[in-house]
Amino acid sequence: MTTIILPTDILSTEPRKRGSYGSLLTHIVRASLDAEEAVHIFASLLLGTHQSGFSKFDAHVGDTACHIRASLVRELYMSCKKEDAEGYASLLSAMAVHFRRIRKAAEITCFQLTQHRANPVVVGFSAKQDTLDNIINALCSLKLDGADVDKTKSISTGPTFNRSFLHPLRFFDSLEQPVTSVLPSEPSHLIRFIIYSYVLSKYKRFIMTKSGLGCRLDPKLACEEGLRLIKPYWNIQNKDYRDATPKPIVEEFNALQAWLSQFGCTWLRSLSTANLGGLLHARQRGMPLTIQWKLTETDTATLAREKSEASPCLVLVGNSINGNNEEYIGRVLDTEKNNSLKNVRHHDDQDCDDFKRHSSKLGAADLDKILLASFGAHKSYCIPRKVDWDEKQEREIILSNLGSHFEMAEFRQMWEMNREAINELGAGPDNLEVFRLQHVFTETRFGVGELIRSWARDDNLSPLPV
Repeated sequence: MTTIILPTDILSTEPRKRGSYGSLLTHIVRASLDAEEAVHIFASLLLGTHQSGFSKFDAHVGDTACHIRASLVRELYMSCKKEDAEGYASLLSAMAVHFRRIRKAAEITCFQLTQHRANPVVVGFSAKQDTLDNIINALCSLKLDGADVDKTKSISTGPTFNRSFLHPLRFFDSLEQPVTSVLPSEPSHLIRFIIYSYVLSKYKRFIMTKSGLGCRLDPKLACEEGLRLIKPYWNIQNKDYRDATPKPIVEEFNALQAWLSQFGCTWLRSLSTANLGGLLHARQRGMPLTIQWKLTETDTATLAREKSEASPCLVLVGNSINGNNEEYIGRVLDTEKNNSLKNVRHHDDQDCDDFKRHSSKLGAADLDKILLASFGAHKSYCIPRKVDWDEKQEREIILSNLGSHFEMAEFRQMWEMNREAINELGAGPDNLEVFRLQHVFTETRFGVGELIRSWARDDNLSPLPV
């Protein structure tokens, strides 16, 4: 599991029985490959050898704060690129070697235990039960030779595994001083963010229900991936060891989500503290704080020609319909149920009257107001709440926790005004005629074009991969 090879907290000291060694090794093999893929992709983006791939770090954390993590992915990349792209890429490449070593060690250990029926002591485990810390230490200490597995000659000559990366470090230990850089001072924080984000993106699935578009993590999918990877090294006839199950992965995902949520909130609080003085000064001088948007129409053919431009952009995706959200959901669910587009069709040409009317509305809209209204009406939970839950009361609790700042009354008024304006602007549940925000992530313009072509090819109306 990711929480074994790169813990979010202190590893449990509860001993694991011998029968669970095989399932633990299965989870470690999958987690090590995930970690290797994550740092490899990010290093390739830094070096410019990949023209897309930022959306692979679009983590599902469940706190309805995708916009914060999308900004973090972009800012971390830009900061690494500006400070020392080759240096950070080299660090990530070295970590890829470390995780590959752990994976190979876990594969060899599984082969010896299940195929050769070796005593666990031979591979560095205790005979009857052992702790997670000792298990991962044994894997990190295992010597890999070319005679053991393919490609180990190049692996064994790499740098030794740095045990400090296994320590459960937090993003910021203190918030007394505002953050002046988005890059954390401790490299393991950056590596954690990259790997945790990748894992929570790789095993997420968008779904459409009667409540609307949602996202869920799929522990079963991660477990199946681990079983697939360990299969060549596992003797299924050996009943001394149990197969892996999704249950530990649920706990793994929960831990990664909690860490990433704390990571984003800490960064945002620190950033707001550092910039609060400047914002107040600007307001006192009557300077405008709104964002001026300029929309430029494009198409997938144009985006495909931007392969050389690997700069990440914030991508805002949403939907529009001449109706309300229930009609939109019903249309998508009806399409999925019947596996056909009987009520709608893709607009593949600019001569479509519907396309022209919507393009005109979108071009004339005040997108700054729409986004402020979208965040003002933004729900605090990604799942439906119980019937007697009072959203207004919940909002009052949030506002009361903000303290008695001298501009709190103005902030409350702004929040309420934005919430009320959402439908009038054509961006709310009762009126989607302009644009209703669904999700925010980071990707290059070329990568966005690839995603759009994929959605169109699959007749996807979400417009996220459901």
